[in-house]
Parts: sequence; C-alpha cells; structure tokens
Amino acid sequence: VILAALVASSRVAALALQELSNINATAAAAPAGPPAPPAGGAQIAPFGKEDTAKELQSHAARTQDTLVDAVENAEVAEIKRSVFRALTRLRAAEIKEFDTIARLETQAIDEYND
Repeated sequence: VILAALVASSRVAALALQELSNINATAAAAPAGPPAPPAGGAQIAPFGKEDTAKELQSHAARTQDTLVDAVENAEVAEIKRSVFRALTRLRAAEIKEFDTIARLETQAIDEYND
C-alpha cells in the first residue's frame, strides 16, 4: 500500500515537472509584453494615525467605564429591590404574627369570661 502511494506520488511529481518545463518554454518563446509589477506589490499608505488611535482608545475606555457603571447601578438597584421585598415579607409576617397573638388573646379573654 505504501509502495503504491509512493509510485503514484512520483508519477504526479513527474507530471508536475513536465508541466512546469512546458510553461517555462512557452514563456521564453513569447514576446515581451508590458512590464511586470514589482515583486513587492503596490505601496500602500499607512492606515490610521497615532492621534486617531489614541482618541479611539480613550473613547473605548470611556465607553467601557460607562458600561461598568451601568452594570454596577443595575446591581445596586437589584439589591435595593431584593431588600425591599425581603422587608415587605418580614413586615407581612410580623403583622400576621401580631394578628395571631391578638386573636389568641381575644379568645383567651372570651373563654375566661364564659
């Protein structure tokens, strides 16, 4: 199996070399056309400037601070709501307990008077 793979890959390599030699022969025989672009490619101007980068970075920092403040404010508001709910439940439980005590006292007084 390995031998078959090696034979197949050597055939592919031989065909590739033959194609390359054909291309090189054709290119050498062809007349000279327009000059080829430089190997380095076109020169590209630098993107952005340092002051713009600093401005964008400071804006991003301010935006992040604003988002952190908003999250903290939301957490504080949620804590206040949960404390208010807990105190409301505690108040309701206290009122219920006082009502129970008052009812039991009233029943005790009624039983004593009967």
